[in-house]
Amino acid sequence: RIRALGLGGKTPVIVMVTAHGREMLAQRSPADQALLDGFLVKPVTPSMLFDAIADAGLGQGPAAPARTASAPSAQRLAGLRLLVAEDNLNNQQVARELLEDEGASVQIANNGKEAVEAVAAADPPFDVVLMDLQMPVMDGFTATRMIREDLALLTLPVVAMTANAMTADREACLAVGMNEHVGKPFDLDHLVQVLQRQAGRGAAVAGGAAVVAAASPAQARAAKALPAAVRAAATQAGVQIDAAIARLGGKTEVYRQMLKRFVDDLARTPAELRSLAHAADSAAAARALHTVKGVAATLGADALAAAAAHGEIALLADGGPAPAQQTLAAASAAIEAAGPGLQALLVALRPADPPQAAAANAEIDRPALRQGLRHLAELLRNSDMGAMEAHSGLQLQFAGALGERLRALDAAVTGLEFDPALRHCEQLLEEFAS
Repeated sequence: RIRALGLGGKTPVIVMVTAHGREMLAQRSPADQALLDGFLVKPVTPSMLFDAIADAGLGQGPAAPARTASAPSAQRLAGLRLLVAEDNLNNQQVARELLEDEGASVQIANNGKEAVEAVAAADPPFDVVLMDLQMPVMDGFTATRMIREDLALLTLPVVAMTANAMTADREACLAVGMNEHVGKPFDLDHLVQVLQRQAGRGAAVAGGAAVVAAASPAQARAAKALPAAVRAAATQAGVQIDAAIARLGGKTEVYRQMLKRFVDDLARTPAELRSLAHAADSAAAARALHTVKGVAATLGADALAAAAAHGEIALLADGGPAPAQQTLAAASAAIEAAGPGLQALLVALRPADPPQAAAANAEIDRPALRQGLRHLAELLRNSDMGAMEAHSGLQLQFAGALGERLRALDAAVTGLEFDPALRHCEQLLEEFAS
């Protein structure tokens, strides 16, 4: 009724505040959802309120910026069921975070074989399959052929995703029945447009022109708010951190978690490459460098991504054992050289303990701890990536007081090992039951 009244052309910004969660709004019609400028779930913090008002365009006049993609009325993939076939845990995390934030329901397959099985079992069927090309057990090309030929699903949209963007790769994708090709690291707006098009939704239009989402004010503030120490460490490491965090929707904590896992993986990679060189397994070594290339590019470590790409191309050229060993030695050297800088950036990104949690023997708010652990446990049971954010909140509030007792939980959540994380969470709940 407020919208209908118009109030002389000065309709106020309307933000709904509720304790019932976003699923309540999702049950309303698109027309009802479009009436709102924002949506907040209690408890509401000052920063949440500030972001909601800024993203709704209050005080910006007629040229208000686009609302953030996480606002329910702006979720461009709401209702879509997506299968993401990807073997790398970091890439799985990024894809799930970004696509679920756009309203999609996301299922993960760790390789092509799992993807074929998931497609065959899906009821209702997936709207689109995002298929990585290079995976163990079964690659994306073989999986797509099986979907088209063995399952006879000729119209299910399959979109290839790979860090290779050469014309030959795109042609190979089309030859096995894939519908389109997107590159890594993802450009979220482009990926959303591809998924909308393949799902038959077309592009959202306003006044005859396609709507292109602008970076939200919250994302811009997230980049500007990076401490000087973080910026200095990123510069020293050769990391384009602003662009990388923008690709992740301004989620600095997601970036930190990705970087932590990548740093851990990089510490093991040179030894893995030496072992593969000794075994003369150039194909496996090329896959390992392909993974390094993709994750490094997502994180903004462009020089490392370029070095890994050079090594991958050289190995695929198959020049023989001696050149392959030289290639792997050069790639290992680049990885080892990048390690200290990335580790320093990770340290700089570590959240500081709040004053109330600085002392290890600080008094623990047990009811708040139990509430936080129960919420985290529920997310872990559902394999919900919201567990990353919930875990960060627990770390921020209780790390100083709990000290080593949170270390195992932190390692499991950071490593995306949700089953062990759930066990650690339940152990802490039992410890602080009263």
